[in-house]
Amino acid sequence: MWAAVGDSNRWLSRENLALVSDIWVGILFWSIIVEFVSVIYFLNLATLSINESILFLLVLFIPVLLEVRRLDVFVSSYEFVFVGLSIVGFLFYFQSDVYLRSFGLMIAVIGLMLVIFHWFSLEVNQKREKIFALLIGLLLLLLIRVIARSLNPFFRTIWGVIIAILITISVAFFRWTELKKKPRSATMSLEDKKGENHGFNSPLDDLLKREDKLPPFEPKKGEEWPFIALALGSILFLTHWLFTSHGIIPRWSGLEAFPFGMLVIASMMTGMFLMYFSFTRTGAWWVVGFVGAILLAFGNELNALVGGMLLALTVPAFWFTITYKVQQQHAGRVGVVAILIYLIFLLGSVFTVTYAYIPGGEVFRENEELLLLISTFMLSFALIPEISFIPRFEIKLPPFRHLNVLVFLVIFGLTGAAGLRAGIDAFVPDTSPEEFSIMTWNIQQGFNSVGHVNVEDVARIIREQGVGIIGLQESDTVRVSSGNRDVVEWLAAELGMYSYYGPRPKDSTFGNALLSAYPIIDARSVILPSKGELAVLLVTKVLINDVKVNVLVAHFGETEEDRTAQANATAAIIKELDGPTFLVGDFNSVPGSPQIQTLLSAGLTDSYFALHGKHVATTLSSGKTIDFIFHANVTVTAAEVLETGIISDHKAVIATFSV
Repeated sequence: MWAAVGDSNRWLSRENLALVSDIWVGILFWSIIVEFVSVIYFLNLATLSINESILFLLVLFIPVLLEVRRLDVFVSSYEFVFVGLSIVGFLFYFQSDVYLRSFGLMIAVIGLMLVIFHWFSLEVNQKREKIFALLIGLLLLLLIRVIARSLNPFFRTIWGVIIAILITISVAFFRWTELKKKPRSATMSLEDKKGENHGFNSPLDDLLKREDKLPPFEPKKGEEWPFIALALGSILFLTHWLFTSHGIIPRWSGLEAFPFGMLVIASMMTGMFLMYFSFTRTGAWWVVGFVGAILLAFGNELNALVGGMLLALTVPAFWFTITYKVQQQHAGRVGVVAILIYLIFLLGSVFTVTYAYIPGGEVFRENEELLLLISTFMLSFALIPEISFIPRFEIKLPPFRHLNVLVFLVIFGLTGAAGLRAGIDAFVPDTSPEEFSIMTWNIQQGFNSVGHVNVEDVARIIREQGVGIIGLQESDTVRVSSGNRDVVEWLAAELGMYSYYGPRPKDSTFGNALLSAYPIIDARSVILPSKGELAVLLVTKVLINDVKVNVLVAHFGETEEDRTAQANATAAIIKELDGPTFLVGDFNSVPGSPQIQTLLSAGLTDSYFALHGKHVATTLSSGKTIDFIFHANVTVTAAEVLETGIISDHKAVIATFSV
């Protein structure tokens, strides 16, 4: 019994509790920075102006204040206060006003950015602990999002928010109690030292007395801090862009988010183990990551997945290598350059699709692969000036506490998350209906009209209507602009349906999706002709009662010229198909327009108009009819346009057909 108590005391030691609290700060940092960018993107979407978004993003430059040594020490002394600011972000998250929501998350970002960049300036042993915790926090978030089907449960329901707030309060309280245990000898007088020396003295008093004694900053000879800053901005971007949700790499590869995302997480866990080995601090290890980036950018399904795994393998070591070189006096200036690079890449990843919203946006158009290669190449700057491509094989195991955490994550984290997720995904679809319904719905990139995630409401509507086949447009999947959520993965698992998403996110378009209660036996994505933003057509076959049914999901472009070319290309594909055929989507064209006439001339029938002899508006803002269900070689029995409120800026259109 006493041995058990001793073991319990060992596991609950101050060092272990401090590591756990740091890991929670890591989870907070990655969660809030991802949600902050997503909310700021919706602000841009709602106002159709980038000005307010840029103003909020400027808060990311807050680490520059750490150049003031007084503030740097203050952050160190009162870290629990800055961690506690995260609570403001959670409290404001469910506000319907997007400005209030942005403000709350901005406060949380201020606190966490100061804490994290202060960590980068610690001495080596302390920094190793902090960076390890930051990366473990990322891995835990990935595992949590596997179970939650890509959503972040701390930003999903009010109970998730309450749990996050309670944990944050507990962590802040622990840090405050640790602060009280600090000796006051630095500020005690000789007379005080004759008495007890274990009392509490304000760290601010410490700060004021030490400020004049801090040595002035003198740059070291041959110092390469600007290159370190460029590498830090690149690794921050790559991690946010590709590794804050398990499904990003698989979707880039054209594969399902689960189970292939588990391979990416396993690769990053392996990288966490290898980062203590000397060869991961050489140019040879960077070559591994850069080759991975090339494969991810240009490889087919398997090669791209392997490339993403190689990149995931190298990410942990580069976090440690880069932050190891950030000197204490450099936390502020390194932060400014790093955040500037991070923002350029971040905005570039958004404007590869929405390039028309900014002057000169064509520079970013459809350049996801270029962003990936440039940002990965810049990781090599962390090796300047001692870059060597000859690996050094000095084997050094992780510290015992770190090894325990890694083993725990591998055994219980990977297997537990995979097991829970496999149970969630199990379903038995109905493949022999007497009739079936088809829905088309533009779900506004996963946001409702006030910027909250709309997937639960979308799932509710589909259940209520008993729809068996759903074509989704703007089903924005695993992009930084939508918090790297996988709308398709969540809906498919929640509804127990087969799914197909296309094209791959790296193809620089919002994408379409097909959900089906019936097996999808063939599917491909066709990029339609476009001079403006890319448009995609999904061409699939669904098996219903042993009959192969063609289901096509379209989202046409914004310009008349593009829509005309896209209608012609779609009509040509329709004419080559046999058997029951459905074309659904957001065509951005009104009834009677040349584009709609082109589709009708291909042998299609407007399902709603065939029954009602009229059209009704399908958009909330413009009041236009631009969403349609077309059919051929089948009989329509019912059709309606649903009033779906604020769930999206489009209404859902449903039609029912006899088998």
